Amino acid sequence: MRGGYLAALDALLARGTRGLGSGFVARQVAFVTARQQPDGGFPGRWGPSDPYYTDFAIRVLALLAPTHPALARAAAYLEDLEDTPAGVVECFSRLNAARLLRGCGIAVSAPVPGARECALAALETRPPGAYEAFLAALCLEMVETPRGRGTLPARIIRALWPGAGGGPVARAARVVAEGQAPEGGFAARPGDGEAQTNATAAAVALLLIGRCLRRGAARAAARFLASLQAPDGGLRAHAAAVGGALLSTITGLLTLHGLGAARAVDLTAVARFVRSAACATGGFAASAVESEPDLEYTYYGLGTMALLRVLAEGQRRPPGR
Repeated sequence: MRGGYLAALDALLARGTRGLGSGFVARQVAFVTARQQPDGGFPGRWGPSDPYYTDFAIRVLALLAPTHPALARAAAYLEDLEDTPAGVVECFSRLNAARLLRGCGIAVSAPVPGARECALAALETRPPGAYEAFLAALCLEMVETPRGRGTLPARIIRALWPGAGGGPVARAARVVAEGQAPEGGFAARPGDGEAQTNATAAAVALLLIGRCLRRGAARAAARFLASLQAPDGGLRAHAAAVGGALLSTITGLLTLHGLGAARAVDLTAVARFVRSAACATGGFAASAVESEPDLEYTYYGLGTMALLRVLAEGQRRPPGR
């Protein structure tokens, strides 16, 4: 396995957001920056600054306005976070935010206390959750990869990944792989309820990164995800959900793209769904039936738009190009 999952995602979304209209971009940037708190962080729909939402704000600004002064203020907020992360989700948010800021030329020197231990603890949970194990693998990628390099050192690959002595990521990936349901999806944890879009996306990403996704399992996962497209065009969180949601739409579509099966869904309908979730004054809501935008869903909306643009660009290219 080679590192660079996050760098590849960054490049994909950057490619898809190039050429967006200046007015549209300005509205998204204004929506995000208006929510910055005096401490430099960003909140959810209510409450104080939170590393989770600060990460999403930085993701949007890194894509659309990488020189905006709000990023330097966000860096100051991250530098002031001294406590050990409460779990692997916060650990990932803090590491990823710092990584993106460095990519924008803003130094973030403070390490995340206990990041490696937090990631390993998530991998050692039995049974491991697909989402938590995926985030833990990405945390280890960020912790272990030297700054400025896009691949993991060979010694780390040997320690962590399948075929290399059964490291912690390898062990978690094998357990997650065994939890694939007959219909092709994955539950949040092996044997834990019905298969879900987001858990399936996380499981497939984990297995792809570790190069241990079998061809038949990949085809089954793609069929499962494609089956969840709702009449509104979005992807549902699970089979029983009534309509699509932006989170499920971006995770499902990214996964289908990674499996070479993005055209198994109606992409024109996906585009209509994303447009319906965009708010006129900036930001995105979870779906058309939601009225309030937030930072997290704004990233999902932009990310889905970017992926759709990349897919459309690929379709327009002459054969052999």
